[in-house]
Amino acid sequence: MKCCCVFHSDHTPSLILDTTLNRYKCFGCGRSGDIISFVQDSKGLTFIEAVKFLLKMYCPEISARDLYEKLTPEEEEKQHERETMFIYNNHAQEFFRAQYEGHSEEAIRCRLYAEKDESHPKGRWDSAFCRTMGLGYSPLKGNLFLAYAQEKGLNLKILLKMGLIR
Repeated sequence: MKCCCVFHSDHTPSLILDTTLNRYKCFGCGRSGDIISFVQDSKGLTFIEAVKFLLKMYCPEISARDLYEKLTPEEEEKQHERETMFIYNNHAQEFFRAQYEGHSEEAIRCRLYAEKDESHPKGRWDSAFCRTMGLGYSPLKGNLFLAYAQEKGLNLKILLKMGLIR
């Protein structure tokens, strides 16, 4: 059902939009609610149509399809795989960053090569940049990441697909 009006015949508003609370109140018909119900009431749209309308107007880069259509089993599997890869990538970053911050001779040499400061002017970047970028490294010997991944219970086929192990 559409809201009765937006303006009275004398052009005074019968509607108040409160942007701080994201609420509206129509004094003509008494309706009130949030932004989605406002679009529903003022345009006579369903919930889904109102969401699509708002997305098209304010977020054109977002596909409304992603919000309400059921994914096919293949799409669900692909989405799950992407989410898993994102999680695995975070595990890898944590591991390689920990190696970089370690106390081994190799880790110290790596930091000396990468980080520049007053005492080590030959470094490539300042240490704050290295921290911000999450700089890490893979130790030369052993399969430490493989052991770490197995300890964490990560799927080795996915790690192979991502190129994190050989």
